[in-house]
Amino acid sequence: LVARSLAGVQEELPKPKRRRRLLRKTAAPNPLLIHGTEGMVVNFPKCCYPIPGDPIIGILTSGRGIVIHQMSCSNVVEARDNQDKWIDVEWAQDIDQEFEVELSLDVVNKRGVLATIAAAVAEENGNIEDVALSERDERYSHMRLVVTLKDRKHLADVIRKLRGIKTVVRVMRKKA
Repeated sequence: LVARSLAGVQEELPKPKRRRRLLRKTAAPNPLLIHGTEGMVVNFPKCCYPIPGDPIIGILTSGRGIVIHQMSCSNVVEARDNQDKWIDVEWAQDIDQEFEVELSLDVVNKRGVLATIAAAVAEENGNIEDVALSERDERYSHMRLVVTLKDRKHLADVIRKLRGIKTVVRVMRKKA
């Protein structure tokens, strides 16, 4: 009796309208960036800016998933007390993505130095995402660049190019 009354109710309900399905060409899914994180949310912090080729460790955090740090990052050192939250991870082989890296430069304070640096980064297929300038003294300025790059080799190419500029006194990757 119950089955019949339910069947009757289902028949009385209006049938759902058929929706046209739009077929979209979708790009192939991005390759997995980090082995060992399948099905998990992965974040790259701004403290150490890890890039492919860097020795890395994953730290499980509440609300942010796995945060990938360089092994030398000061935040990893601080997390030594919670090694149970550490996850062994490694970079995937074929990553087709760019990552942010922070560079610290000391430059001679001359007109056009920023344009020269931007052109050098662009020549090496990097992109400047953020820049901050501060005058150290009358003659020198300090520059902080956040640049998008593919990996450590790409980083080395950009640094080599920047060191070749006469007005660049020093270039270093930010250490966390």
